[in-house]
Amino acid sequence: MIAAIRRTLGVLCLGSAMLGLLAACGGGGSSGTNSTSSSGNNGGSAASSQATSNSASSQSEGDSASSAAAQTSAASALSVPVGVTGWASQGTGTTGGAGAPASNIYVVHNRAELKAALANQNSPTYATNATTAKSEAKIIYVVGSIYGTDLGNGKFADEAYYKTLTTAFKNIDKWDFEAYIGYVTAQATLSTATAEQTAAASARSIMQNAQKAQIEFSVPSNTTILGVGADAKIIDGFLTVNATSNIVIRNLEFQAPQDLGTSYTWTAGKEEWNAKFKAINMVTGKQIWIDHCTFSDGANFDSKEVRTINGVTKHVQRHDGLLDIEDSSDYVTVSYSIFKNHDKTNMVGGSGDGNGAKERAYNRLTFSNNIWQDTTQRAPRARFGQIHLYNNSYSGNTDSADYPVSYYVGMGAESRILSEANVFDMSGSKATVARVMSNLNGYQFKDVGSWFNGVAASAELEAAAKAALDARWNDARKAADGSSTPTADKVNSVFTLAAYTNQLGWTPAYSYTPGSSANVVRAHNLVNAGAGKLPVTAASSTRPMLDDTAASNATVAKALAGSDAWAPQSVNAGQPNAGRLYPAGFTADFIVTKDGSTPYSTIQSALNAASTSTAARVYIQVKAGDYNEQLIVSNTAAAITLYSSEADATKVRIYNALSQGSLGASYNTFVTNSTYTGNTDATTLYNACSKKTGSVGKECSATIRVRNNGFQLVNLSVENAWVETGSSDQAVAVMVDKADKVVLDGVRLISNQDTLYLANSGKRVYVTASDISGDVDFIFGAGIGVFEGSTIRTLGTRKPSGTSITSPSTTASTQTVGLLFNNSVFLADSATTDNSIYLARQWDDSATDAPGKVLVRNSVLGKHVALTSGPWSPTVIGGSATQYTYLNEYRNWDEVQKASSSATSSAAASSAAASSASSSSATASSSATSSVSSSVATGSGSNTPITGSTTLTNAYVASGLPVTVSTSYDSVNGKYTLVSAGIMGGTTDSLQFSYQQIAGDFTMIARLTSLEAVPTGLSTGNWRAGLMVRNSLADNSRYYGLLMRSIPRLQWEQRKTDGDVTSTGTLSPSYTTAIGNSAPLFLKLVRSGNSITVSYSSDGGVTWLGSKTQDFTATGYTALDNTVYVGLAGVSGSTTVTSTSVFDFVSITTP
Repeated sequence: MIAAIRRTLGVLCLGSAMLGLLAACGGGGSSGTNSTSSSGNNGGSAASSQATSNSASSQSEGDSASSAAAQTSAASALSVPVGVTGWASQGTGTTGGAGAPASNIYVVHNRAELKAALANQNSPTYATNATTAKSEAKIIYVVGSIYGTDLGNGKFADEAYYKTLTTAFKNIDKWDFEAYIGYVTAQATLSTATAEQTAAASARSIMQNAQKAQIEFSVPSNTTILGVGADAKIIDGFLTVNATSNIVIRNLEFQAPQDLGTSYTWTAGKEEWNAKFKAINMVTGKQIWIDHCTFSDGANFDSKEVRTINGVTKHVQRHDGLLDIEDSSDYVTVSYSIFKNHDKTNMVGGSGDGNGAKERAYNRLTFSNNIWQDTTQRAPRARFGQIHLYNNSYSGNTDSADYPVSYYVGMGAESRILSEANVFDMSGSKATVARVMSNLNGYQFKDVGSWFNGVAASAELEAAAKAALDARWNDARKAADGSSTPTADKVNSVFTLAAYTNQLGWTPAYSYTPGSSANVVRAHNLVNAGAGKLPVTAASSTRPMLDDTAASNATVAKALAGSDAWAPQSVNAGQPNAGRLYPAGFTADFIVTKDGSTPYSTIQSALNAASTSTAARVYIQVKAGDYNEQLIVSNTAAAITLYSSEADATKVRIYNALSQGSLGASYNTFVTNSTYTGNTDATTLYNACSKKTGSVGKECSATIRVRNNGFQLVNLSVENAWVETGSSDQAVAVMVDKADKVVLDGVRLISNQDTLYLANSGKRVYVTASDISGDVDFIFGAGIGVFEGSTIRTLGTRKPSGTSITSPSTTASTQTVGLLFNNSVFLADSATTDNSIYLARQWDDSATDAPGKVLVRNSVLGKHVALTSGPWSPTVIGGSATQYTYLNEYRNWDEVQKASSSATSSAAASSAAASSASSSSATASSSATSSVSSSVATGSGSNTPITGSTTLTNAYVASGLPVTVSTSYDSVNGKYTLVSAGIMGGTTDSLQFSYQQIAGDFTMIARLTSLEAVPTGLSTGNWRAGLMVRNSLADNSRYYGLLMRSIPRLQWEQRKTDGDVTSTGTLSPSYTTAIGNSAPLFLKLVRSGNSITVSYSSDGGVTWLGSKTQDFTATGYTALDNTVYVGLAGVSGSTTVTSTSVFDFVSITTP
């Protein structure tokens, strides 16, 4: 077992190698601030991590103990569940599109594709019964950003566009927002509006209808929508769940649409804007699971637009809810999601207070492990139903200029809200526990084990709920009675007539684990909630994973850049269509048609004509049709773009039926010398092929042979239609032959064996948003192939199992990158056997060294991938053994994981891989995985803050340091505050150093949240704070540190041997953002033997960058002792002036 030193040192507690991230955190929740020099050991080990099981049958109806058992049995450990939890796990269960046939699995990149997938247009049923097809099980993978406003031609709908739709939306051209403001002002001031203003007011709802028609995505029953990788988004889209059921939506970021026709209520005292569109609107939805999503207003803050109407100035609110759950929806769970930068966030039960007969039997909803950050209200606001809020984190400021906190939880009519282990943090001049609750005609609320600003506050929260009800009740009585001193309980008809109670009459019927402390809940959610943090599989002996540092050096950009900084993935940068080539923006130089209506009826004839062009780029447009040709794109001066402007790639099909085993006679029957007339390079290649009498080989049988630098193939299909029957049947669809900087965008490549051949080492090919299918080694060769947002599809009819998808022959000594797949989806047809297909088998086609390199990252691996034995083939073509060093994964998601218990958090998985020393150290990875599992199960380990704290007096400063230097530990909020002074940089040090004495290897992590501004007269370079390991507490000790300077710049520092002068340097990539609450920074310092490695993370510990390692056995260094001192360090550059720095998320772990 790995022995871990687990610390509550704030809000983060890490198990070994971070694999058990927060899974074995202990409690701490006591208030107060203690000095680390005297705090000692808090004692106690983590409790059992068993889940709490509360059931209606085991609890009394009067549920004063509804969650007592849960709280008593709750483990301090929290882990991310693999499957659906909460109310969505009840009823008939929530499975979404699970079990969908291969025909009903989609990978979508834009609005049109998402619309088609939701309609299930690939289903065999669709042609005869579209309604039935829509309700079939389906899985939709979303890649990249999908815009609801996408018009499909490289343009995006805006107000000017909508106003042109006068045929479909009569009088929409009369809409004008400023004229509408004039109309509202006239109504509010009882004046007469102009004709233009009145017409604008009448056109407002027409504008909304036109916008709705464009941006709405209706989600049918039995659907799973899953974002691929860490950056899948739906922007300006409006998802509706209307009387449909069994829906799963995971791992997506939603940026809510803006209502161009938002309306304004001008009633005195009730002035407000009312927008129509939400990010997701659920109406009578049943069995719904929303998980690991992020919701916000994006860059379109309400505060950016302000209007004054009749003396009242307000932000123009163009957003309604982020996620609203209305009208008898039932069995819904919202988990591990983030809601931020929004006003009216979550409405539950939206049909009105008077609709109890319609709703009170429904609205069984769970919100668990979510984060509400800088939201004004409705988190949630609930009417009716049984609402369970547990392990959620809230933070906001009542004085925010953008989204000030009004309240968090709204008690609506007949809502029965159970709040458990929620962390309500609030700042600002109006921050009180009373502001957590708002009464909106509800009277039933119970809290168990929640915190306000880190302090246990269940009693206070229930008191606040009662006080809010009482105030609302009195207001209602006054309104009904018409007197400031009511004499009778006259209440308006929509007010719930009941006194406050914490007896809810229901208990959760499912298992769950409330968090043991505010720190545990807050930290667990920060690391695991939101899009891009879906649980991924941990490294193991059969599945080595890159660590974060290695992955940061193996990106799409770095793989493609080369010496000329090629960046095809950045085309249209800053635009909604970033990274894509849009045919609508092309101007054709040559047009190919099947019917002879243009001079070119074959594609090759247009290529021949283009071969003599002196232009920088030539565009060849191909009209719809099947083109039975063998194309040679020659190595001419002009780069060539071959494209279609059809609705999708299937409309243009280029194909031949030759294999590498085809005889010369077959080749010469298919093509002749005249095929390439006027094209010198193509004619030369034809002459070489035509002389062959035996097998013609791969280069002479490929449907397209690309020799053109900068070639682009866009929005069409290429197929080798050869029907394989023997052993020499490799049939190439596209061969990239000595061409560099080739782009395949939105294409379909189809064959069986050897579909795409990247023939030459060092030549780069970028494949985006494409679909490549085959059955054996169908992506292969020595070139650099980067596949982004693409579908890699295995065909199993000919060979249903035991084959490989790729076969790289990368030359190890000269080429660092082979095949890289990012944000892609690996699928298979129904004929392919589950758990039987390898991601790669290496092809050693060199007499020296060509082992083949593949990296699959941020991608979805279908159930056909051989994960049990490991996804890499143990056999090599032409070599003796697989070299697993060159075959790696990073943060992939397995389709089979949905029914597996082996998943861990995404951040934990990636960090676990980091701790295994290298991706090729499979044994270490396996050991870390199994050890932490044991550790989590037992919950062992003490829970104490860093106990040592010392000031190292600089020997040459007689006066020493100020008496005010100190280190304090706030156990409620898990914060360390260092008040530091001293000077570093010579042969001796004076500084504030809070430490633990550690023997052997360790990992220390901390988040730097604040570094006080530098006073006038002091150097920003000498004012710094961070992590440090020292060999001893002597002032001249050798050390290594990672410290943030106020320049600002993050740097490593070291003293190689005792008494030596120090040296420093920056990391790569560098970090130069000033530290603050809006930009905290995670720091990591790792000892492995006599090597110290430092790195940083600016995304909450998900990705670690800037890794720098120093071996203390190197020349000029003195080896570190087995026992060293590691901790937090601060220095001001002065022996009289102090600097203050604040850390949280502090942990030290040892193997």
